[in-house]
Amino acid sequence: SPVGPPPPPPPVDDGMDFFSDLDANGGVAATTPTDEVPPPPPVDPIPEAPEAVAARQAAAVRATAMSAAANEPEEILDTADAAVQRALVVGDYRAAVEACVAAGRHADALVLASVGGPELWAETRAAHVEANLARPYMRVTAAVVAEDLGGLVRVRPLAKWRETLAILCTYAPAEEWGALAGVLAARLADAGNAHAATLCHICAGDVDAAVQHWMHALPPGKVTSAALHSVLEKAVVLTRATGQASGAGLAQLAVSYAEVLASQGQLASAISYLDMVPDGGEAVTTLRDRIVRGGAASLASSSAPASTPPITAAAAPAAAASLAAQQNAYGAYAQQQQQQQ
Repeated sequence: SPVGPPPPPPPVDDGMDFFSDLDANGGVAATTPTDEVPPPPPVDPIPEAPEAVAARQAAAVRATAMSAAANEPEEILDTADAAVQRALVVGDYRAAVEACVAAGRHADALVLASVGGPELWAETRAAHVEANLARPYMRVTAAVVAEDLGGLVRVRPLAKWRETLAILCTYAPAEEWGALAGVLAARLADAGNAHAATLCHICAGDVDAAVQHWMHALPPGKVTSAALHSVLEKAVVLTRATGQASGAGLAQLAVSYAEVLASQGQLASAISYLDMVPDGGEAVTTLRDRIVRGGAASLASSSAPASTPPITAAAAPAAAASLAAQQNAYGAYAQQQQQQQ
């Protein structure tokens, strides 16, 4: 049988096809197509049980709390702090206050006592004042708190009498003011400071005591009518400024001055001065009767001027205003001291 042509030789790969494929695919080597396998369908997740969710959330909360606690500063308490804190935990304010006082923490004790009731507050305040009496201002505070201004007046240095008088002006009740100023005046008089004592009596409106000091301040020996007139004038102004009735001191002074005028023949003037103290008592009534029987009634129409000028009512308001300003000066002094503190 005839022999057919031989089979063609197998193709020889000379590498040229590779570069041809790169040019055809934009520089990307051609791949041999294969059968594409579709991705598996999505699987729905299995829902988590509610108990597991709650447990996981609780664990997260615990972890957060533990982390915050670990970052908190450590609380360091000494013995006093621990005692106070133990008492506060159980609401024992008295024990807490006592622990503060024992540790010398009076400010903390006062704060705690303020919520522990009025009795505890009063006791704690007294303990605080007692522990600080070495400070001069605390002595004043103690007297004001305890309402014992009399004790303060009796022990305060006389060199600070102006400040003491200002304290009385500021804190003394109206019904005790005169007596307390009198105590201060008596101490000043015993120490020989008659001027300061008189000023205390003036501020207190004690006419009789002021008259006594004014009379003692006159030169020794026979008192002149001019000196008596000066004292009487001040006494009348003080009496009118304080709105008081004529007292024993003013009455005695008026009688003494009227006797001097009567001895000089000025009977009408003597009667006019006695009229200033209508409630002056038996001494005024007796002298008036003597003058009237001596002929004062016949001198009522006489125009002869008196050698000593009378005390007119017109002069009293200005003098009274001056006296009131002098009394109020100590209130301003007290305010100035408070502002400086």
